[in-house]
Amino acid sequence: MMKLWLVVALFAFGMNAEGQQQTESQRQAKRIFDKVYGEIFHGTGVSLSYSVNIIGIYKTAGTIWYKGEKSKFVEKKSTVWCDGKTYVRAFHSKKRVEIYDADSPDRDMYSTKFTFDPKNYDYDMETVGNHYVLSVDAKPGVDGIKHAKAILDKKTLVPKTLKIKLLWFWTNVTITNYKRGKINDDLFVFPRNKYKEWTIVDKREE
Repeated sequence: MMKLWLVVALFAFGMNAEGQQQTESQRQAKRIFDKVYGEIFHGTGVSLSYSVNIIGIYKTAGTIWYKGEKSKFVEKKSTVWCDGKTYVRAFHSKKRVEIYDADSPDRDMYSTKFTFDPKNYDYDMETVGNHYVLSVDAKPGVDGIKHAKAILDKKTLVPKTLKIKLLWFWTNVTITNYKRGKINDDLFVFPRNKYKEWTIVDKREE
């Protein structure tokens, strides 16, 4: 879920709705997109802390690591490992582990609500003080995310906050402790031996 928020709010940029010539602000947004997207999903990876609030109904906070298609996040209620092929979630209080295919829509009840296709969005950006504000707007009839804004530090291009609209409600994400650097691939592998006393349920497709 967290990966989808970042992708949509930071990286869902393409030609505008009518395919018109891009303005300078749109071209600049694309350049920023290429740089930030590349370091997260094609570089040595990043880590960050996050706090999520969906109109007061759902709140969570944690730490996440990204490297290519791999990710890991740790929250109060659960820990997730994804090595690009397998998605494993450990529920702390239940001492239960569930295993899914990495691309399974069943792995997270919120993930399908944040799906997007970059071609279905218009984009732009503006400079506000020491920050860039990147905006993404859905074309008419597009399901899922309707609007998103990301605030990035102008000098470092570190994301600070994301604001995402689904239908009539907003999701707010605050990002801190954003770090670029080498991340060992072992971090994304589920340490099965540490959970051998827990209930393990394999929900991967046969």
